[in-house]
Amino acid sequence: MPPSMPGQHALSAVGAVLAGGAGRRFGSALPPGGKGFLMLHGQPLVDHAARFLARQNTGPVVVNLNPPHPPLAADRPVAADGAYAGCGPLAGLLTVLEWAAAHCPARPWVLTVAVDTPVLPTDLLARLAPAAAPVQAAIAAAPGRLHPTIGLWRSTLRVPLAAALGQGTRALRDWLALIEHQVVVWPAPGLFANINTPDDLAAAERQAQSTAATRECSNVLK
Repeated sequence: MPPSMPGQHALSAVGAVLAGGAGRRFGSALPPGGKGFLMLHGQPLVDHAARFLARQNTGPVVVNLNPPHPPLAADRPVAADGAYAGCGPLAGLLTVLEWAAAHCPARPWVLTVAVDTPVLPTDLLARLAPAAAPVQAAIAAAPGRLHPTIGLWRSTLRVPLAAALGQGTRALRDWLALIEHQVVVWPAPGLFANINTPDDLAAAERQAQSTAATRECSNVLK
């Protein structure tokens, strides 16, 4: 599929990289700062994710990242988890929704990607936007598998999300059951593969160099 271009969607979004996970399955191979600083084709995963979002025409791109971590690019805003630090990806989602509302009130949507999912469809925002517009969120999926960290969310969801976290909700799927959302499925093989182990990282290196994969996916070689 061709890359999404400005004008293909009407929603104004902030881009957000969810990079606050601990990455414990990497053990001693995990670099300082966490999975976002694993190297893929010579560059940190967090840089791949931020560049992908910039190509989606999202405007500002914020990185949800908890200290301590190496410095990012000077112009890259970082938002650390607050009261719910350590509560998983829902805490990161709340952090970026609150950041967007405070810093970019004219952009009422937030497009999130997970830092450990480097191969993404180039038409991500273009397809999520029309699905999300009549509801509160749109979530990406592969056939038979939902990827709830990859989605487009109304920033107003920060209020009910904070309440849900306060009441003990921790799983993204449980949160999705509480809100109006739509699921958008991409059938192309190889999309949305998570990097959870050193073997996964090696497989991602191979996929990044596959012409068949990069034809429909964001090209992490660029």
